[in-house]
Amino acid sequence: FILTLRSIFAKIPKNLGTGKYESYYHTVIYLILKFMGIHIKVEERTNHGIIDAVVETDTSIYVMEFKMSDAKSAIAQIKEKKYYEPYMADKRKVICMGIAFNEKDRNVKDFEVVSLEEILEDY
Repeated sequence: FILTLRSIFAKIPKNLGTGKYESYYHTVIYLILKFMGIHIKVEERTNHGIIDAVVETDTSIYVMEFKMSDAKSAIAQIKEKKYYEPYMADKRKVICMGIAFNEKDRNVKDFEVVSLEEILEDY
């Protein structure tokens, strides 16, 4: 998934749009997944905040947070705001993804993936 995103972002000419803001990457990811027929919800509200994106498949739920800083900050926000909680009773596997972007390279900088089980081990 990340390799595909990197490849797509690498093909977007520098003069199109701005790679300076998280919303640019957020929009592009939404469009990519939507056009692929993947069920994606953006700006999903919870009792603790707003999740950047939630992708649901038959077997998994992906809770995604995007940052212009680093993926660790994105995962920290998911944990701190407990963005995974609305999906804990679901029988599908819950996977939390932090994806960071680099303004200069206009691409994915780094990413981190943590399962719900790993998060709950910390508590």
